[in-house]
Amino acid sequence: MSFSVKEAEVAELDAMTDLDPPKDLVVFNDDVNTFDHVISTLVKVCRHTPEQAEQCAWIIHYRQKCTVKKGSFDELRPMSVQKFFETMPKLSHTIKLKNPNTGVESEIVIEGLASFFA
Repeated sequence: MSFSVKEAEVAELDAMTDLDPPKDLVVFNDDVNTFDHVISTLVKVCRHTPEQAEQCAWIIHYRQKCTVKKGSFDELRPMSVQKFFETMPKLSHTIKLKNPNTGVESEIVIEGLASFFA
């Protein structure tokens, strides 16, 4: 089978245009997660070096967001929000209440993000 140079160029161009452009995994700043948590999560989830993760954390802090990884959708999907929340420490808070009329004390435990924002 022989190809002319033009046929090879067209085939190569077709192959290149079929590829999706790379996607961005962006982390936005918030008032909840600490620098240490963001850094350790970027190391675990995105496989950044500690130095790389710290630089991203500072960019997130000052610019309110940072593209922490580029790649295809299939490559980035496992690194998305679900993976991030799996690495978060579990939120839990116990509230002690005393009924002023009966003197009965009760405890209420709030766990997870759903309880905090409900």
